[in-house]
Amino acid sequence: MRKVFKYLCAVTIVMVMVLNGISAAFADPAPTAPIVYVAVDGSGDFNCDGGDNDQVEIQQAIDFVLADEGFTTVHLKAGTYTFDDTVYIAGKADQKVILEGEEGTVVMLSDNACWPLHKALIENKTAAMIEGTDSVMGNFIIRGFKMDGNGPNITQALQSNGTPRAMNYPSTNGINYYNLIYLQLCNDIEVCDMYLTHNFNDGLQVKSCTNIEFHDNIIDEIGHDGLYAYKCDYVNAYNNSIFIQTNSGLRASSTNHVKFHDNVISAREKGGAGIQIQKENKINNPNGYSYMTDIEVYNNIIYDIKYAGIWIFGNATAEQYQFAPEDTFVNVHHNTIYNCGYYEGAGDASSNLGLKGGMVIDGFNALIESNVIDGCHAAAINVHEWIPSRTSAPGPYTLTIRNNIISNTEDNPLVRATPDEESGYGIYYELGLRHDFIVDYNCFFNNNGGDFKSFTPVSDTGNLFGQDPYFADAANHDYHLMSQFGRWNGSSFVSDEVTSPCIDAGDPGSDYSNEPMDNGGRINIGRYGNTAEASLSVLKVAAPVAGLEPGTYSEPQKTSLSTATEGAVIRYTTDGSEPNMKSKIYKNPISITPFKTVIKAIAYKDGMIASDAATFEYKIDPTLKLPAMMERLQNLCERMEDQPAYKQQAMYHILDNIVKTFDKFLDTLENIIK
Repeated sequence: MRKVFKYLCAVTIVMVMVLNGISAAFADPAPTAPIVYVAVDGSGDFNCDGGDNDQVEIQQAIDFVLADEGFTTVHLKAGTYTFDDTVYIAGKADQKVILEGEEGTVVMLSDNACWPLHKALIENKTAAMIEGTDSVMGNFIIRGFKMDGNGPNITQALQSNGTPRAMNYPSTNGINYYNLIYLQLCNDIEVCDMYLTHNFNDGLQVKSCTNIEFHDNIIDEIGHDGLYAYKCDYVNAYNNSIFIQTNSGLRASSTNHVKFHDNVISAREKGGAGIQIQKENKINNPNGYSYMTDIEVYNNIIYDIKYAGIWIFGNATAEQYQFAPEDTFVNVHHNTIYNCGYYEGAGDASSNLGLKGGMVIDGFNALIESNVIDGCHAAAINVHEWIPSRTSAPGPYTLTIRNNIISNTEDNPLVRATPDEESGYGIYYELGLRHDFIVDYNCFFNNNGGDFKSFTPVSDTGNLFGQDPYFADAANHDYHLMSQFGRWNGSSFVSDEVTSPCIDAGDPGSDYSNEPMDNGGRINIGRYGNTAEASLSVLKVAAPVAGLEPGTYSEPQKTSLSTATEGAVIRYTTDGSEPNMKSKIYKNPISITPFKTVIKAIAYKDGMIASDAATFEYKIDPTLKLPAMMERLQNLCERMEDQPAYKQQAMYHILDNIVKTFDKFLDTLENIIK
């Protein structure tokens, strides 16, 4: 009866869709909750006809899921789905709605598209669209398929005056035509495991949204930003692989509570900044405030970027829109940035000439710590104003720069303090008195134009100047620090012939608790400071190990002891005391005798710290044999049931004597213990 009822519900929903002008395209029988399948080969619940309007059936599937509480997911089977209009998605108040694909699923814009500004392949349903339904704006997931904006084959777009304009990919990129995904006024959005490519504008553009998760995506040849978050709150972008083409890989503007982390961002002789953090004017986000004080950029690898690896700036389009310096703060830490800011070619807009370097910053308070900025151009950290007519507030802003390695910065003739002086600065300041610099406990090495240019730090403590940081393999961008005591090589700690001066040379007040225990009680300078991959500064003997697995045995045993440190001496005790330099030296296997033996061992070697103490506990318990003996006796008894009476009588007397004798043994044992 329940199945009949569910089927009737599904049929009723379809009839309603038909009455509303929606052609029901799903096959018989009705879909099975919670997934609705869409296909191009006729195998789906909804089946596309292979024309330019495959979005029709996908929209029907989404609307079906939204209308039936038993359904959550629209699954696009492998195949190419061509769109000549937008698909609109929403969520449910108590349940996320999922639009997903699989390997081989491609959503592509039609060659014949002529769309207006901001129109995208996928958008969220507006408030008017969901009025009178149980749907909500947000609470959905888009995942697991490729979106191709088909830029090379798109020739026109629709202007605001209703006339077409020519589009020429990629030269007309970045003017807000043909986003792949465009979401507004939504909460709780997740876009993941996507491949976004070949469009004229952003991969994902979100405006006035809250709680956005953007992760594990591949972004390649995007027309503008991979992710652009504007006036949003709580944006988390991680584990993305991004090859930028026109603007930034990840961008947050007038947005707070941002985490950009564990991304790999690069370019192919194209694009703008790898990551862009922008505060523009005193603009409120959807939760009613205008500050950007919780921004964290960390654990990213950013390389081969024409302009800035990371660009952070605040500006105001007019004086009345200026914001207070205390409304800004960004923490940039544990990033690897190399070969950024190299572009010297013609064709740059005048506003972009100075946007060169590992990091470009202005109009923000910042903590920049534990990064490696290597082999960049113009300046590792370039404090530069983007457009003088859009200035930041007078300040002061504080830039705290600590525990970084800034090395091998090269000249870029477009960024020089004076025309006849080559650049390649460690830190370059062109803005007068707007920023205060606290530059402590960094390593500056081999920077072509010098380490500091055009500023005097408020604090300049503990820096290493001119000392080679001894990277493991700078040519191949392995920035672990060499160490005679141990360097992480990806699978284990190995020893080098030299030890980096950056080990245990960071700010004494910085946290180092995440470094391996074999440390000197102080953070390392560089990318791996205060991480599990920090190079070691203390050589320690490997702890002893036992050849016999600790545990309980039925008969006496022997065990060997060993240590992985060649030439180390093992000392041990068996009386429960802690081992030390005066304990017995291990030479031969140790006897494990009844009933309990506890071996405690430690290893020593000259010139090294003693190992951690190891404990091995054993028990010898002959009663472990009793269950097997009892099982054997019971088996014998069962077999005697079919024997002649005289044999049974003899067996009984033997078993009775065994039990009585065993009972006497137990009495004897109790008397011994007393």
